[in-house]
Amino acid sequence: MIAEFVLAGGEADGSSASSGFLGFVVFFALALAVWFLVRNMTGRLRRMNYAETQRTQGAPAEPDDATAAEADERAGAAPGAEPDPDQAPPEAP
Repeated sequence: MIAEFVLAGGEADGSSASSGFLGFVVFFALALAVWFLVRNMTGRLRRMNYAETQRTQGAPAEPDDATAAEADERAGAAPGAEPDPDQAPPEAP
């Protein structure tokens, strides 16, 4: 279209210039891509924030009695019994 206009030797006026349908399609595709990227980023930030909150609030500083009793049961000892010094401590799951 531009080549025809230049070859015809016409003058350009401001009223006939437009981006046309192709310009609309390109702009719409870019806007859609930005929307999907922002949506994905927001979801990732929420998951990251949730995981950080769970990590800081959900992990106890010291194991409680129930956790120690479960470790004793897995090792084959009676709950509350003194650990055998010759036996290796149980591995964490």
